[in-house]
Amino acid sequence: MGSRTSAGPEFLDLTELLKESIHKTYAAMMRSQIALYPVDLKGRSRTHDVPANAIIDHQNLDVIASTTGGHAYYSATTACRC
Repeated sequence: MGSRTSAGPEFLDLTELLKESIHKTYAAMMRSQIALYPVDLKGRSRTHDVPANAIIDHQNLDVIASTTGGHAYYSATTACRC
């Protein structure tokens, strides 16, 4: 019988595939002049989040919005005014 070279199931890394898919999606949205306006309805005061996590969340929303020409909103009150 042959011996296995790995201790467990192999890991399939889809990171590059996802990056390519996201890039293609953003490019299609830009060509179609579609802007995203991501909204974080949890707001600015999140007691369960570490502040660093909140900053990263907001940075991700900013990247999504700026890539497509939109604007990110971080609180329910700000989102309701738009």
